[in-house]
Amino acid sequence: DATAAQTSSVLQRYDADSSGTLDLEEFSRLALALWKALGSNGAPPASDPSAAEPPVLGVSELRAALRDMDIDCAEGGVTTVLARYDKDSSGRLDLREFSLLASELSVSHAVRTAFSTFDRDR
Repeated sequence: DATAAQTSSVLQRYDADSSGTLDLEEFSRLALALWKALGSNGAPPASDPSAAEPPVLGVSELRAALRDMDIDCAEGGVTTVLARYDKDSSGRLDLREFSLLASELSVSHAVRTAFSTFDRDR
């Protein structure tokens, strides 16, 4: 078990914005560092050879992720979403880019739900 001092040290190291908490990107960096530390010589575990690079979503994977979130996108729709959120123009979404998309979709869904709840004249 980690001591309070060890926990505080880890938080200070990975809390890039000094908020006192870890956001998704900060936590992802911590998780990746732990994962690498558990591999031999800091390398990713041999059971997953593709893990040497950070995880990203291409068009087909993004379509599946959106479908899993109950958003059905045709090929052109996924390409449009990818173009909007792919900040580094890699043709794929990394975790930070996908997190932004998911956050905006979540807010959008909450707004639509609230509007529908209070729209009395429909």
